[in-house]
Amino acid sequence: MDLAYAIGGVVAIVVLVVLLARARAKTERKDRRGIEPGEGDVLIDGGYHAGGLGGGHSSVTRIPRDPQKYAKGFVPGGKRRPRERPQPDRDNEDGDENEDGDES
Repeated sequence: MDLAYAIGGVVAIVVLVVLLARARAKTERKDRRGIEPGEGDVLIDGGYHAGGLGGGHSSVTRIPRDPQKYAKGFVPGGKRRPRERPQPDRDNEDGDENEDGDES
């Protein structure tokens, strides 16, 4: 008899979880994350105050609304411009001869 109650309880919990998941999937909107692209910045105030005299930290972070400006923020400081790289001559596999076939 105790085994029947345990199995019935587990089945009831599984059914409840499935019903709650389906109800949430129907009512929850998928497009609620992030902000709309546009101009300007979003300011995020991130700070904490430790107890006592003068403890804590305060900072404000600017997040641009423009997706291109936002992506540029992830590029390391010294790598923002593409480097000029010499392109190999596709006709010359060795790279040691000029167009006339003479070595120089």
